[in-house]
Amino acid sequence: MLSNFEITPDELNQQLKSSHKINILDVRSNGEFSFCSLSQSKNIPLDQLSQELESLDREDYYVVLCHHGIRSLQACLLMHQKGFSNVKSLKGGIDAWSRCIDSSLPLY
Repeated sequence: MLSNFEITPDELNQQLKSSHKINILDVRSNGEFSFCSLSQSKNIPLDQLSQELESLDREDYYVVLCHHGIRSLQACLLMHQKGFSNVKSLKGGIDAWSRCIDSSLPLY
């Protein structure tokens, strides 16, 4: 079931190149987000996500990322439980994105 919530870096990269409207949520800490992030992402740390869900449109498409893809899966499960139906976790997180798509993002 968890694999249904995942999207690979290559799949996300292709979607970003198309006309899809994608909301990228980064659930890492503020410090991690400051260190490196995707330019189009919005930072909502996982421990604050529950409180912030009311400000998000449940009908929109979201890709959630973290460092390695663990916290983002937790976020996807939470969002799904709260009525968000179109949510994906970036498999391997920003680490995989850096390794596969954008090597200018530092690894940590």
